[in-house]
Amino acid sequence: GSAVPIAKLSELTALLIDVHGQHAHQSLLKANHQLHLLDKFAQTTQLTEQVSELFRQIKALEKQKQTLQTSADQNSAQQQLLNFQIKELQNLELKADEWETLNKQHKILTHAQQQIEGSSELLTMLDESEHSISSQIAYCHNKLHQLQSNDEAFADVSVSINEAQIAISETIHSLKAVADKLQLDPQALQSAETRISQLLDTARKYQLKPDQLTNHLHFLQQQLLSLNNADQDMAAIEKDIMALTDNYHQLCEKLSKQRKKHALKLQKTISQSMSELSMEGGSFSITISDGADSHTGRDKVDFLVSTNPGQDHHPLKETASGGELSRISLAIQVALADKGSIPILVFDEVDVGIGGKTAATVGQLLNTLGEHRQVICITHLPQVAAWGKQHCCVEKNTKNNVTETQINLLSEQQKIEELARMLGGQEITDQTLATAKEMIAQTQ
Repeated sequence: GSAVPIAKLSELTALLIDVHGQHAHQSLLKANHQLHLLDKFAQTTQLTEQVSELFRQIKALEKQKQTLQTSADQNSAQQQLLNFQIKELQNLELKADEWETLNKQHKILTHAQQQIEGSSELLTMLDESEHSISSQIAYCHNKLHQLQSNDEAFADVSVSINEAQIAISETIHSLKAVADKLQLDPQALQSAETRISQLLDTARKYQLKPDQLTNHLHFLQQQLLSLNNADQDMAAIEKDIMALTDNYHQLCEKLSKQRKKHALKLQKTISQSMSELSMEGGSFSITISDGADSHTGRDKVDFLVSTNPGQDHHPLKETASGGELSRISLAIQVALADKGSIPILVFDEVDVGIGGKTAATVGQLLNTLGEHRQVICITHLPQVAAWGKQHCCVEKNTKNNVTETQINLLSEQQKIEELARMLGGQEITDQTLATAKEMIAQTQ
């Protein structure tokens, strides 16, 4: 009940159903497909995957090596530039969080005069003038004390003015403490401004913010370290390539032996099937020669055929006609079909281009194969259909401009009638019915 992407569904169905189409013989002419078929027959999947993975790793390392070699000529100039930039930044003697600290310090120094004057003004208002706030609150406090002595109703107000007097006193004390620390320092201000200008100029040069300079220094140092280690990296990569290549060649040799061993069996099996498929005297041959290193190994596989007695073997694409190629393809598919664990085999009109006795032989081959696997065969040939154990008829019907496809399971009688129709067209006669019965009887 879950939604599944088509790609995943394809992966799953590939484990359940193996489809052999009517155009399979076209891909049979391609060298890489011939190699794939041989590997399938030899059941070398695990070994070929190991070879492929080693080849991928080797190519990845060779690409890294090429990148290092390409950049080797640039390393010297790059190292000089990095050394210059690193030295320039190191000469700044950058400190952690210096930019933030420097800005705070500059702000204080820049406003020092304003802070001093403001503090003095506040102290004058609070405590140092003739009518200062503190003296006025003291007067208010004494006056309320007198009023309270005559009327207790003023008690709460007296408490509030007392608290205000204490608060003003504490404020004056704190303000004096801050004001005592304030001082004009033109030299410190000049020094801060010079440092800020220095950091800004350097940051602008590297297209950074001043607070990013420390991290950029670490980045440049890491780059320089990588360049300095390039020679070591190159040596390590070459060592890994040699080790992987040696392992790759060993596996290729093992794979090649497996292929050559099973190639003899496969060519014998196919040659026998060719004879059964009315290609008497013809024979099939597989050659394996050394090729270039690839993800499939080092073998170059060629399928050769001789279609007549006494003729030399030649590549399929140069020798076999369309009909012969179709029969050879079917022979190969039948030879491979009992390999692996895929339970369902679908043959989609693989008998195109053959007929008569040869078609009957194809049906017999598929019937034999069906003893071990579930075989589904789509065919228009009665000689092939007669060998089936169970039959379905596929029909298209159009009604009210709507076309529907129906698949109907046939009874034994319907099977005979359908075979008769395939033999004689739409008109079913007693003769075609008798022939259909005879064909089915011969398959029992």
